[in-house]
Amino acid sequence: MLGLKSIDLKKVKTETLAIPVCEDKNIHDDKIISSLITRAKKLEEFKGDSGEEVIFYSLPEIKANRIILMGLGKLEKLNAESLRAFAGKAVKKCINMKLPEVLIVLPSAKK
Repeated sequence: MLGLKSIDLKKVKTETLAIPVCEDKNIHDDKIISSLITRAKKLEEFKGDSGEEVIFYSLPEIKANRIILMGLGKLEKLNAESLRAFAGKAVKKCINMKLPEVLIVLPSAKK
């Protein structure tokens, strides 16, 4: 079942959280998410390029068993279709991993 809702990441427990990341600009207002993105970009294998992904497990800041950060590429190429494709890839990855749920984080409309 698919549903949309706004949540507080510090309060809601979930199996998996999927977060889109642009390589050249932070698109999220949430400080916890921004901190995770900064941490991920310090890794050699993740810069936010299209197709890149990194998974963090059981971080104390967020009540999620795993957090999947998925690269979208440059901000100038970000549009509704690229966000739809990101959500589809995140859901497909979670299905393939046999995960019971995933929460998709959408970027701030202001950014």
